[in-house]
Amino acid sequence: MQTNPFADVLVLFVAVLAVAIGARYARVPYTVGLVIVGLIIGAIPGHPTIRLTPDLVMLVFLPALLFAGAWTYPVEQLRRNWLPITLLATVGVLISIGVSWVVLVHFAGLPGQTALLFGAIVSATDPVAVVSVFRSLRADQQLEAIVEGESLFNDATAVVAFKVTLLLSVVATHATVQTSLIDFVKLLGGGAVVGALAGVGGLLALRFAEDYVTEAMGSLIIAYGSYFVADRLGVSGLIAVIVAGMIMSRLGAVFGSFTVTRQSVNQLWEFIAFVANSLLFLLVGLAINLGELRASLIPALWGIGAIGLARVISVYGLSALSGLLGRRLPASWQHVFFLGGLRGALSMALVLSLPASMPQRDLLVGMVFSVVLFTIVAQGLAIAPVLLRLHVSPEPKGSRS
Repeated sequence: MQTNPFADVLVLFVAVLAVAIGARYARVPYTVGLVIVGLIIGAIPGHPTIRLTPDLVMLVFLPALLFAGAWTYPVEQLRRNWLPITLLATVGVLISIGVSWVVLVHFAGLPGQTALLFGAIVSATDPVAVVSVFRSLRADQQLEAIVEGESLFNDATAVVAFKVTLLLSVVATHATVQTSLIDFVKLLGGGAVVGALAGVGGLLALRFAEDYVTEAMGSLIIAYGSYFVADRLGVSGLIAVIVAGMIMSRLGAVFGSFTVTRQSVNQLWEFIAFVANSLLFLLVGLAINLGELRASLIPALWGIGAIGLARVISVYGLSALSGLLGRRLPASWQHVFFLGGLRGALSMALVLSLPASMPQRDLLVGMVFSVVLFTIVAQGLAIAPVLLRLHVSPEPKGSRS
């Protein structure tokens, strides 16, 4: 019997609505509920056949989610917390790769190439479940801003690190090793330039718009246009989207663009982010087959241990470094940062994008899927009790830089 993709999408939207309502009564983070429901739906015969693919994540969902995040991100918080955000989103990614290599090579007995790829793939955090709990419990806004900021930027740095690591794995030449850092900087810097040009160009063009429909459509074009142009030029499309979103949002406020229509455009991107995140987490659950994960259980446990250790070193080590450089963070915040290191659809998309001929690809898929499931469900369910136990509140005056 031939499936109807439109009917499948409708089923997914019904599931999203049901979870959105049910999560309030069950007191479970909404995104965790979506993954669990996705697992259940996936076990039912005749379930929707829509698959989580790299193109669906990278070309459809991520540009919208990153632009929405950049559009609403409080720039004043970025100015205040740029140091810990930058450290976590850059050095933290490198720590994830390095620690994964050490643990998986020396303790799990995996090849170095496999260990490096695993570390790069799982280095991006996806704390949507955590942030939703922050907001429901009215946690400190700066704590929320750092967690969101790390995720916003390390999506881009993790993808670049993955591309460089994959290149090193496929073409392991001396010249490639020497130029990998330069390639990393070029990808990020080029993406930032494209994003800045797109953001400024979009603002200039939209000054001629006189209604919210036109401005909303213009912002949508800039979100996807900046990504595709940057990707075509061989630089980071994700960084381009983030920079374009922040420029359009903040400079637009300064120079009077979107003054009248700001609320309508905000509502558009809030709706887009809700739909995209909801479908992504539901598709994550649908993509995971618990039976197939058993074959990679032992390496997956080592992988979970590796990212846990890497997160400990990243959070507590880089928080200490941030304090030495002038931006101290409360100890209770650091505990939350550690628990907030969830992995999500981006990690799954990256591992699924590996070439079919890649050695131990199936093992990597099983390991990454296991890590995503563990972090979303186990850590996602633990975050609210931990926040309440830590009594996380507005930052003490003594910790100000």
